[in-house]
Formats: sequence, structure tokens, C-alpha cells
Amino acid sequence: MHQSRVVVALGLMVSAIAVAVSGVAWASGQAAHETTLVGHDTATRDALGFSVAVSGSIAVVGAQDHAGHGAAYVFAKSGAAWREQAELRGSDTAPGDSFGYSVGVSGHTVVIGAPGHHGGGVTGAGYIFTESGKKWVQTFEARTRGVGESVAIDGTTAAFGSGNNTGTGIGAVLLYVKSGSTWVHQATVKSGVPADAFGSSVSLSGNELAIGANFGGNAVGHVYVYGRTGASWRRQAVLVGSNTTAADDFAQSVALSGTALIVGSPLHNNGDGAAYVFVMAGHGWSQQAKLTESSPSPGDMFGWAVGLSGSEAVAGAYQRSGTGAAFTFLRHGSVWSHDQTQIASRSVIGDEVGWSVAQSKTTSVIGAQSASNGSGAAYVFGG
Repeated sequence: MHQSRVVVALGLMVSAIAVAVSGVAWASGQAAHETTLVGHDTATRDALGFSVAVSGSIAVVGAQDHAGHGAAYVFAKSGAAWREQAELRGSDTAPGDSFGYSVGVSGHTVVIGAPGHHGGGVTGAGYIFTESGKKWVQTFEARTRGVGESVAIDGTTAAFGSGNNTGTGIGAVLLYVKSGSTWVHQATVKSGVPADAFGSSVSLSGNELAIGANFGGNAVGHVYVYGRTGASWRRQAVLVGSNTTAADDFAQSVALSGTALIVGSPLHNNGDGAAYVFVMAGHGWSQQAKLTESSPSPGDMFGWAVGLSGSEAVAGAYQRSGTGAAFTFLRHGSVWSHDQTQIASRSVIGDEVGWSVAQSKTTSVIGAQSASNGSGAAYVFGG
């Protein structure tokens, strides 16, 4: 890893790239307001929406194939409108890097993964950008094997996941904390189990860390939960959903919010999919709910992507009805109920709406990486 010396920030305010249309999200409430996000220079096969993240009035959308090397677009909300604020690239981004494969945002800090990056003999990189006067400045780059497959950030803590950190199939998550104006390595956590894909998904919330290990072959997926005391991260729990089998792809996606955790299992029940909610009470974690579609179809892939913010959760089902969709749920006490089904009003067969999802309070951001002949799009609902 090294501290980047190069500033990359494009302060773009292009009104044409955020288009509001009437929403078609429905279930138990009114149709949600829908905004379509696309980059000002998005082109065919960019895969915009491969990854998404949202924090308050800032949304980040990854386009891992843009111009062959990848990019990430920052959108800022002003009033009721979302507008492109910046197009981000790493200081050393090159063709094949998949920059934007994973994205995260917390306040005015963005993290971006580029697992295909080649530098110094090591494949994989993670980048941190900080907003300064509506411009985004690269302030850090982490390089180590496989890093960037997953990323997460909360406040002054960032996490970079790698499902194969050692080259021997053992995954890891690297944790960094901000000290003054620099980012310093705080810890590296590993499951120690070969080929378990530990680090393929990751989420942070305060002093809690959730790491997905969705395994493969005959192994059942797990989620590892760590808690931080001082500068030390210690394992709290290893979680598995009820009735989970090796074929379920449990822990394909994870999202933490406070003392609650949602975990996606998109291959559950022959690809119908499911999402499991766990909550922490005292020092223990227990399953609170299993979320599914009310009328699932085999192959919907519900739970491929998940998001969580307080009492609101979202799960993507990118194969639903051929176009893909996302489902939001609300918690009342300990009971979770389906709120809305979000289908982009202009989506067509093959768009893969719900490939990526993110939630911040009442705002859902849904990625559709294959929309518009693969140029991709993201949709904002609610807020």
C-alpha cells in the first residue's frame, strides 16, 4: 500500500444526467418517486450500476467496465434533484482494473475497489476519496492481493475485502482508520479456512464488522461478525441462516446497521432466494426474520444484493420477471413486513434491476448494470 500523491476530481454538474420519472413502486403504499442516474459519458457495456452506495444526500454508482478500466460516479442531492458531482478514477487506474467493482460512502468519504488492478506485482487495489469544496480528492490507496472485491466505510474506518488474499484461497479483510489526514492500517482479519471466499462481502457499522464467506462446493456459507474494542477486532459470532444448505450461496451479500444485520442467500430454494435478519442482544446474535418474496419464482435471485438502514431493508432480485426488481421491508418492533416492490418504470427484459442495492434512511438506490445495452443505470426511490 502507499499514499497517493495524485489528485483526481472532476467537479461536474450536468443536469441532463439525472432524470426524474413517475415511479411504479407499489405494494402497501403510494408509488415512490423515481430518479434515474446515468453518467454524463456512460457508454455501451460500461456496466454502470454494477455497485451502488448511498449516505444521506450522496450516492455513488460504480461502472466497472467504463472505458475498459472502470469509473465511479458521485451524485449529490439538492432539493428534490440528484445531479452528477464527479466522475472518479484512481490515480493509477489502467485497463482491466475493474475500478468501481465495489463502492462505499459515509458522509463525505468514498471507498472504491479495483480488484483487477496490477501494480508492484500485486493484483488488487482499494481507493479512498474525500470531498473538498465539491471536488473529490484521492487521499489513499491500499494494494494487496485481491483487495477491492468488497469495500465498506463508516465514519473514519474503512474495510477492504479480498476473497483470496494469500494466493492459497484464504480470504481477508483489511481495516484502516483515519488519523489526522492519513489512513493507517489497524488490523487484518481472516477466517483461516481455505477457499471459503471470506471477504467477498463486507459491511461496517460503528464498532461492528460483518464479513461474508459464501464458500463453494459442499460448504455452507457463513457470516463472521467482529466487534472492536480499542484498536482490537475480536470475533463475536459465526452466523448461518435457518434451513441453509451448501447450495444457497448464503452470505453473497451483507449489510449492517447498528445492531442489525441482513444477509442475502440468492440461491435458496432453487434460486427463489431469501434474506436473513440477525440482531445483537447483549453480546450474542440471533436470527430475527427470514425475508422472501410473497410470490417467488425459481431463479429470481432474491438476496443477491441487500441494504439496511435502521428499520428499512432492501433486497435485490435481479432476475425477477426477466427485468429484475428490488423489494423493501419495514420493521415494526421485531416484525418485518414487505413495503414496496421497486421496478424501474423504463426497465426491459435483461436489465438486471437489483444487481446492486443500497439503503440510507428512506432512500433506496438500485443498480441495473445491463440496462440500455449494457451501459447500465441506477435508480433512486423514496428519500
